[in-house]
Amino acid sequence: MDMATIRFTDRRDYDRHLSPSGLVSIVPHMLSGDFAEHTHDYAELFIVQSGAAVHRVNGKEDVLRPGDVYVLGEGVSHAFLGAKKLALYNIGYRPALLSLLGDDVRKLHGYQALFVIAPSSSDTGYRASMRLAPAERAAVTAIIERVLAELALHAGGNETLSHLAVSELIVRLSRYYAPHRSSFMNAIDPLARTAGFMEAHWNRPLTVQTLAKQYGSSVRHFDRVFKAHYGMTPFDYILRHRIRRAGEMLAGPIRPITDIAFDCGFTDSNYFSRQFKRLTGRSPSDVRRR
Repeated sequence: MDMATIRFTDRRDYDRHLSPSGLVSIVPHMLSGDFAEHTHDYAELFIVQSGAAVHRVNGKEDVLRPGDVYVLGEGVSHAFLGAKKLALYNIGYRPALLSLLGDDVRKLHGYQALFVIAPSSSDTGYRASMRLAPAERAAVTAIIERVLAELALHAGGNETLSHLAVSELIVRLSRYYAPHRSSFMNAIDPLARTAGFMEAHWNRPLTVQTLAKQYGSSVRHFDRVFKAHYGMTPFDYILRHRIRRAGEMLAGPIRPITDIAFDCGFTDSNYFSRQFKRLTGRSPSDVRRR
């Protein structure tokens, strides 16, 4: 089977369903037979509506069924084999799309499991992350059709409305995750819950020991697993979150820098100032003066 590479820059079907910013594209597919092994230079979410096929990722295979939800990271090679009237929605998105979501979404362990951990795992992509019940599938389909209608209009504001609808789709799937997740996702669930806990308690005293206990392992193992999926240590993750939130506060109503540091979980304002400058290249007072 030949390798095909599908990219946003190729346009193809994606051109008609691509948001002006290039952050998201939704393409309805009806497949029969084999769909060649291919890769994408963007992350991919697809939801099976009807029909059947075998899904192959990195030589591993699983049977697709209606309601199945898959999230694949950028560059993952996959194929559909023996498709029989397979109807699915293919949603390609740039990681920057996720940065548009509110912090409250990142508290959801379903979000962490579906959109952070699963795409970064080498052992999950060939299997569905969850299977939607008919009612949830209908709700998700309505959102997707709304996005398609907006992108087809080419009217003013359609990009904003399409991004809002895709954000709603991500939130809905994150909420549906817990009762509908696949059993193999149980292995990543503790990490997803711990990451959600970190997002919810980012400004409280948190130690790696506390987080490792929350996760259920030794500090060394937790640190290694977390870094494998998030690209940084738990300590750096919390620190960067605190610095980002501090930057938002500094850009808002004038308050003492020390108060902002304490509100963001720092107990030493001098340490806060050093870390802020190290990560942003500017001191808190420089940001305040702008």
